[in-house]
Amino acid sequence: VLYWRLGNEIFLPELFHGVVGDGEIVGRACKVIRDNGITHVFADAGGLGGPIISWCETILKDSVTFHRIQNNERPISDKYRAQYQNRATECWMSMCEDLRLYKYILPKDDVTISQLTSRELILLPNGATRVERKEETRERLKGGTSWKSPDRAEALMYCLQNPVAALPKSFIAKMGEQTTQGGRPSRGRQTRTSDGRFVLGRM
Repeated sequence: VLYWRLGNEIFLPELFHGVVGDGEIVGRACKVIRDNGITHVFADAGGLGGPIISWCETILKDSVTFHRIQNNERPISDKYRAQYQNRATECWMSMCEDLRLYKYILPKDDVTISQLTSRELILLPNGATRVERKEETRERLKGGTSWKSPDRAEALMYCLQNPVAALPKSFIAKMGEQTTQGGRPSRGRQTRTSDGRFVLGRM
């Protein structure tokens, strides 16, 4: 599944269910990215998605920045490292907060809405919070729903991540210096990062 956005407008997801062969998935994904001028790709780096993302990056490395997210790694924000158990929870909760504040215009997609409202948060003994694993959700809802995977919800989650926040702090500082000339914003990478198109591929 690929979700992509332009500014605060989210577009209907591109679905690759039933596509036979990694080559066809990569070809279609690269076409979506190119046709829509996407400059940043956030992706789940684990499982079957890792090789697909590497293949796409090889093809598009000159025009697209790829951000691989390991769901079990520590949160990147110092603010949330004690509050959330892992990166997946940090991404999920930042998405929830943005949606709560109506920051984005979502397309009508009942499957995505169902997945967004099916997962629960778990409070751990140390006081930290983690989002329910997909296996736990599937077991909890067994027999009561056709829920199988949060693929669209997770695609949306990564689509809403901030590309600047995902960059190393040293690079952000350097980028900030380069984008201010005589008190005016330059037309360098900062403008493109802020105003570009973003996509998540969870494949």
